[in-house]
Amino acid sequence: MSDLQVDDRRSAEEESCGRYQLLRKLATGGMGQVFLASLTGAGGFEKRVAVKRLLPHLAEDERFVAMFLNEARIAARLAHPNICNVYEVGESGGSYYIAMEYLDGETCSQLVRRVGGALPPGLTVGILKQAAEGLHAAHELRDDDGMSLGVIHRDVTPSNIFVCKSGVVKILDFGVAKARDALVKTQAGTLKGKFGYMSPEHLKAIELDRRSDIFSLGIVAHEMLTGQRLFRRDSLYRTTMAILEEPIPPLADFGVSDALSVVIARALSRDRDHRYSTSIEFAEAITRTVGRCWTSNEIREYLTDLESNSNESARFDSYPGSTHGGHAEVEDVKRGNLPIRSDVPNTIPTPSTPPVSSRQQMGPGHQAAYPGPTPFGSPSYGAARYGAAAHMPGGAGGPSGFVQIDPELTQPPPRLFLRNLLGILVIGLGLLLVSVIAYYAAL
Repeated sequence: MSDLQVDDRRSAEEESCGRYQLLRKLATGGMGQVFLASLTGAGGFEKRVAVKRLLPHLAEDERFVAMFLNEARIAARLAHPNICNVYEVGESGGSYYIAMEYLDGETCSQLVRRVGGALPPGLTVGILKQAAEGLHAAHELRDDDGMSLGVIHRDVTPSNIFVCKSGVVKILDFGVAKARDALVKTQAGTLKGKFGYMSPEHLKAIELDRRSDIFSLGIVAHEMLTGQRLFRRDSLYRTTMAILEEPIPPLADFGVSDALSVVIARALSRDRDHRYSTSIEFAEAITRTVGRCWTSNEIREYLTDLESNSNESARFDSYPGSTHGGHAEVEDVKRGNLPIRSDVPNTIPTPSTPPVSSRQQMGPGHQAAYPGPTPFGSPSYGAARYGAAAHMPGGAGGPSGFVQIDPELTQPPPRLFLRNLLGILVIGLGLLLVSVIAYYAAL
């Protein structure tokens, strides 16, 4: 299942976009559409690419055009095996398009949902290592004079980390990335990105550096190892406060090794001076915790086994570096026993009696400190979001304004609504009382 609304796999009308023949639509998002396209040449030459085209009604909005072109300009400068390649940007029929590498695979969010919960640590570290190397290449990007461009992705999420069937991991969607020479500058008081993956300094509108992306990657790591959303709550306010103030549950409580738990905890430090200074430093640290992370070939083999639904070959302990503390198996994850906590609110009930684990032995203190995240597999997590879709890079969405959020996060819970209504009434009565007093005092 895609993170975007994916159309039926029927042939699109014969249509061209610049040099490319559009074959079929892959997805439609808030900012653009992505098509599978073909580039043909002499002697039977043919190359399949993905074409991302700005939606017609946005083509006249200078702000969206600037963000669209900004994504193309940054990605076109990047040449790294862990970043989706951009071939060209052009204009056709009064709208801009980006021709980019066509990818076959799925995003990390799709992978976690397909597995049904937590991923094996060896697999998680293998994916994170490649993603961190791609981010490091972006952070280190320089202009022709050797000056740093100061690129910050600002939207590192499971939807923007793509795992190809070949086992190669790609960073997608630089649509809201920040760079020194960007065509569009973020206005004061505005935010770009997804709230549930923003760093504390991002939420506070403090000047960002590469360590903000490391915090976001730490969130992705935590969610891949638990199968649960880390900071997502039922309102934007609670999501923000969770990132800024709530205790972060130690991964050791989920059966993850202490060494790996400590590394992820450092990446999630709210004080950026305490985080890893570079993505490559983070990658080296997590690799040391498992001894040897999975290679691209091992990731490919795991995905193949997962696709064939072979329970024996997909066992966690069948791969190097995959011990999860309790030696949990894929069957436990698929039944919902591993990723879902039954002792806290805001999670869906466990479907059967779960095996005894360290998480179930936690006392009430843990429950009070940590209200519990939203499982990846829950209906609320499966809502359409902006980012990457299956079999296509970069997503069709990109920014749909200055802030990208899930629609249900904008709906306050009933008690919060009543509390706000009561507050408004109290303020109104207070103002009325002040007016009456002022009136009689003037007599």
